[in-house]
Amino acid sequence: DPPASPAAPPLAKIACEGEGSWVLLDVQGDHVLAARSSPSHASSAHLLTIPPGTAPFPAEVCPTAQQALSAKLPLTSRGGPVALRGGLEWTVLDLQAPDAAGMAGTFDAILVESAQAKEAWRAAGGKGEKMPLVVYPHGGPHSNMGAEFYAGPALLALEGFSVLMVNYRGSTGYGQALVDSLTGNVGTQDVADMRLATEEALKRFDHLDASRVGACGGSHGGFLSLHLVGQAPDVYRAAAVRNPVTNIATMLGSTDIPDWCLTECGLDKNYHQPASSDYSKAFLMSPMAHVSKVKGPVLLLVGDADRRVPPPQSKEYYFALKERGHDVEMLWYEKHTHGLAETPKGEGDGLVNIISFFKRTLAPK
Repeated sequence: DPPASPAAPPLAKIACEGEGSWVLLDVQGDHVLAARSSPSHASSAHLLTIPPGTAPFPAEVCPTAQQALSAKLPLTSRGGPVALRGGLEWTVLDLQAPDAAGMAGTFDAILVESAQAKEAWRAAGGKGEKMPLVVYPHGGPHSNMGAEFYAGPALLALEGFSVLMVNYRGSTGYGQALVDSLTGNVGTQDVADMRLATEEALKRFDHLDASRVGACGGSHGGFLSLHLVGQAPDVYRAAAVRNPVTNIATMLGSTDIPDWCLTECGLDKNYHQPASSDYSKAFLMSPMAHVSKVKGPVLLLVGDADRRVPPPQSKEYYFALKERGHDVEMLWYEKHTHGLAETPKGEGDGLVNIISFFKRTLAPK
């Protein structure tokens, strides 16, 4: 038998100055290429040089042997990550979900906002115009929004909106048990966490305007945003959503991930003979079950080539609101898929229209 390979030494945490996130891009010999960003700073590239024979990495490696590559890359400033025009601030909110059906647990949210707009409110002695809040759930639902740069929230914040990115229970990063807790409870547990995060933010920060709260997200984030304007229409005054899940019952037969529909609804994978009760349960867990209670305006951004959450999902919701003469708009992006990221028109035009929509619908009264 060949000799066993020696165990790889554990990697110590690399202590780097500044907050935010680091993403490992590549390793070649003694060199590590990594990207750094935060909710207030766009990504910059850094080359970390590890002294030969060092294992595990010493904590002092990062500040002493780090070379910022930002001068050689576009959209960054020399010597570090680029600070966005006007400046952004961000704060992490640690939240505790109430004990309900054994699903208690911690989760977090990140509040991103314009330092300039916040300072203007402070300069007025706390008596000036408060800032509107856009609640921003991520998709998945089993993913997360970390302490890194996201163009949508950053642009909204630069336009004067406070943006609350919520990692509700079921997000990754808090262990498998909390991830599993959401399956079979979408539309209730995740919605409750979104509402709790909103209430806590409004309670903790006096500069946020409780009368001007909206919701924005894509895919499952759109699912949650539409749930919020349907289940709590007096709190959430408007929603802008990209390729949202609106009716899991009808999505089951048209999506390229039917197993997602069954898993998230807590249903058995019984493709050969689904029961009518399965469709009923899936519908009741969907935003369409609350569409008649929506009061605020809704913007739908739809990629006509989306096979993950097909366009009929948005059409169903649009037709239901239109039937009532509701304020609803649907933007159609040809040859675009789930993320609307195929062209600058899909991604850029979408963000511009979302900002314009919230400037209209969350304007001061």
